[in-house]
Amino acid sequence: MYSGRFAVMTDAGLKEQFETKIFGFLRAIRLVHPIMKARRWGRIVNMIGGAGKEPDPYMFGSGITNSGLLNITKSLSTEFGEEGILVNAVCPGWVDTNLWQRNAQGLASELGAKSEEEARRLAARKNAVNRFGKPEELANAIVFLCSERASYITGVSLNLDGGRLKALW
Repeated sequence: MYSGRFAVMTDAGLKEQFETKIFGFLRAIRLVHPIMKARRWGRIVNMIGGAGKEPDPYMFGSGITNSGLLNITKSLSTEFGEEGILVNAVCPGWVDTNLWQRNAQGLASELGAKSEEEARRLAARKNAVNRFGKPEELANAIVFLCSERASYITGVSLNLDGGRLKALW
């Protein structure tokens, strides 16, 4: 689902993003919350893109839904904290997964790249380490947030983007 600029975002496309992201996250949380509450222990880690923190005209729809998901994460961290449930978010940048493949053609078009490979190089240059993240780097951060070592971390959104986002928070 390529998010794109305002000019290419349709109402149907934005509704699909809300259904998938906002309502999809809420449905999943509603399923696990009673179990976690009964155990007085739980970890929820929402995967949210950085466009929710730093608007990007190429990610118009994602920016709208991701900022809503950041709000949900922060709100639920307060509501669920006394129940022993920690709620955090990870905001990945470009990670070398099949999501890149699904977005590559649209991004290549928006960036004026002649190929998907050129679009990949241009996208990688947007972060400080000049490369895509590895799936295992993302997994390691999530495992940490779900561990007892992170028992005092809640309501946080961790940028895992190689330094791409320039926002201060």
